[in-house]
Amino acid sequence: MVANIGIGLVTSLLGGVFVWLWERTKRTREVNRRAAFFGVRPGQTCLIVLGNKYNAPGTAHYRDVRAVVELSLLAGELGCKVAVESGDFRGSNGDRTEFCVGGPSGGANIRTGGHLAAHLPGVTMPTTRLFPTRWP
Repeated sequence: MVANIGIGLVTSLLGGVFVWLWERTKRTREVNRRAAFFGVRPGQTCLIVLGNKYNAPGTAHYRDVRAVVELSLLAGELGCKVAVESGDFRGSNGDRTEFCVGGPSGGANIRTGGHLAAHLPGVTMPTTRLFPTRWP
C-alpha cells in the first residue's frame, strides 16, 4: 500500500517535470521565432529612432510615441534591451536592429529616408514639407 503511494507520487512528479519542460521548450521556440521575424536577438539591444512631428521640430506625434511604446513592449517580451534616439540621430547602430518610427517627408526622420534609399533603389522621397506651415 505504501509502495503504491510512493510509486504514484514519483510518477506524478516525473509527469509534472516533463510537462514543465515541454511548455518551456514550446515558449522558447515561440519567442525565438518571433524574434527572428522582427530581426532581433534576445539579450541584445535594439535601437528605436523616433522622428519629429512634421511641423514642430523637437516634438513627436502622439501616434509615433504610441508606436515606440508598443515596440518597446514587444522588444521587452522578446528579451531585448531598448535604446531610443531622436530623429536627428547621426550615430551608427552597429550590429543592433533598428526601428525607425515616422516618415522621411519634411525632414521628420532622415534615417527612414536613408534606409529607403539604401534598400529600395530608385525610390525617392520629397525633401520639402508636404503641408505648408502657413496658409495664404
